Amino acid sequence: MGPYPPVDPKSVELFKDEQSLNFLKDEVVKAKFENCLKLSDVKAEGYDAIFYVGGHGPVIDLAGDEANIKLATAFYSSGKIVSAVCHGPAYVSCFARQLNND
Repeated sequence: MGPYPPVDPKSVELFKDEQSLNFLKDEVVKAKFENCLKLSDVKAEGYDAIFYVGGHGPVIDLAGDEANIKLATAFYSSGKIVSAVCHGPAYVSCFARQLNND
């Protein structure tokens, strides 16, 4: 992924309230999207925890993503916090395959 990660178009269609629309227009949010790291460039050693947000898009993008599986496995295997809300557990469960293969 990296800069300008994809935004789930169905979520944008479903959430047309003022707060959601303003979020996508917010300059701070835009700057963060412009400067996202690729998951393959993120190292568990540099962080204390990993947190997976909910939402429809990441369920499709992250659950089978090898860089995500490797990262989540590294956090879990080193005893660091792996947490999630809403649809987030769908991505956390992906690293169980990796743990079972080791």
